[in-house]
Amino acid sequence: MADDPALRAWVEAAVGEGTVAQRAEHLRLAVRSHITTKDLGKGDASALETFRTRQGDCTEHATLLAAALRIAGIPARIQVGLVYATDYGGWVGHAWNQAYI
Repeated sequence: MADDPALRAWVEAAVGEGTVAQRAEHLRLAVRSHITTKDLGKGDASALETFRTRQGDCTEHATLLAAALRIAGIPARIQVGLVYATDYGGWVGHAWNQAYI
């Protein structure tokens, strides 16, 4: 995955300049705009599959962002847990990232 030329080129174009925190934010925004189809039925797609299909839910967002951060040399991991979502009527599973800044 990390050696895919298209994914690496996309990360290099998106990461930009600045502090580690600024570069991480550039990547977060790039992932947010890159995934154009919210698909709650997707089941844990890989970062490369998510990059290519441009679809997924929080899990795919987190997977693609973790890969992008790592490609950019920023240590990152995926966290999972529960959040309260009034739109869904209660507690739901969610995934998000942590990066070492």
